[in-house]
Amino acid sequence: MRRTPALAIACGLAAGALASSAVGADIWWAESSSSLAGWPGGRVAYAPVAGGGSVTTYDSISGRPSRVAVVGSATAWNTIAASPYTISAWNVTKSGSATTAASSTDQVDFGPLAIASATGKIYFGTRGSGGTSGLVQVANLDGSGSPVTLYDRGAGITVGSTQVDAANNRLYWCEFPPGASSGSETGSVLRGSLDGSGPATVLFSNEFGCNGLAVDTANAKIYWARYQTFAGDTSPNSPSLIRAGNLDGSGSASTLYSEGQQSSSSLALDSTTGKLYWANQSTMSFVPGTGAVRVGHVSGSPAAADLYTGLSNPNGVSLSAPGSAPAPAPAPAPAPAPAPITKLATMQGKVQIGPAKGVRGLARKASLRLKYDQSGRYAFLVQRPNGKRMPMLRGSKIGTRTLTKSASAAVVQQGVANRSVDLALILGGRSVPKGTVLRVVYSLPTGGIVKQNIALR
Repeated sequence: MRRTPALAIACGLAAGALASSAVGADIWWAESSSSLAGWPGGRVAYAPVAGGGSVTTYDSISGRPSRVAVVGSATAWNTIAASPYTISAWNVTKSGSATTAASSTDQVDFGPLAIASATGKIYFGTRGSGGTSGLVQVANLDGSGSPVTLYDRGAGITVGSTQVDAANNRLYWCEFPPGASSGSETGSVLRGSLDGSGPATVLFSNEFGCNGLAVDTANAKIYWARYQTFAGDTSPNSPSLIRAGNLDGSGSASTLYSEGQQSSSSLALDSTTGKLYWANQSTMSFVPGTGAVRVGHVSGSPAAADLYTGLSNPNGVSLSAPGSAPAPAPAPAPAPAPAPITKLATMQGKVQIGPAKGVRGLARKASLRLKYDQSGRYAFLVQRPNGKRMPMLRGSKIGTRTLTKSASAAVVQQGVANRSVDLALILGGRSVPKGTVLRVVYSLPTGGIVKQNIALR
């Protein structure tokens, strides 16, 4: 870690510009360039969000860090230089070692990452190419498990700039269509759910170079950055813009700031002050030392101002308040214990006792209909009043099964809840004594059994 003197980065706001933000808050960003001397890949940096302070940097991060997300005490960034591309997570204090939250042979994330601190999750997009799909994915910040795909956006789609609205179970992102070039990128702002349920909804389309989102749920607004489009990668077709729209996608989007021939990217919102922060790179060639972190207001006034300049390809702007790590999430309430199973089958009608026709010797037939109350494995046997088993003779029927030989042991069947089953039991003997029962035995999915007696006489 090192601190860079403020003079070397030209920070501060003009008099009469935007009021300062909350004391102690920091603004974070990533810088990456293969030509940065002493930084083999890039660095992650932070400085006071009010401007005028020293910049603290974490240098020599391999793989060129591209985006940064900070929530409470959690920091994450992704790398874009070499496959496999990774998303790394570290505590704000940088104590201990960084963990790899996700790794992919596809280029991960074209825009800022999004952390849901209460659940320990990180949301991101992947850049599709050729036949590879662009994905909206979620992973564990601690690196456990594997990333889960929430939305498959199709071959060649680039997905990025994810933002989380945990309170409303919503996820927002930007995406580019397949085959888009720097002269023809269209792009859209979309909304989905944190669990991937339901379809993705396009909120705003034809947003050229959309690559940064900030969500203001209190005022039902969404903000994004648009970098300028180029013809042949040299001549600008349109300026970079900072845009705003209604969170539900209604109405038309408006432009808050036009940044000219800059490459504006990423966006962070301080909802308490209404300030917006973003990164600018003054040329598409990403010459080191020509970038800046900028600040404006959701009203579009006053004019935007430089907060920190002299940066090298800054990106992935995020806000944090060091030392104010979020309180531990309350332990989830234990799931209610399932109600004990006391009833397995319901009688439908009465038991009919009669002669067993076509059976040699003394035998009686007991006919009845049951409705399964549970789904699962059932076993049936007949028990005399003295507790001894009464065999079911050959020809007895339980549902579609007909016994081909007499059975003293239980006869097993698979039951489906709320379905009926007919039983025609041929029982040896002159009569069916009072107190004879059909014993129904149910195997619990968690282990163990439940028993129920159904009187035959």
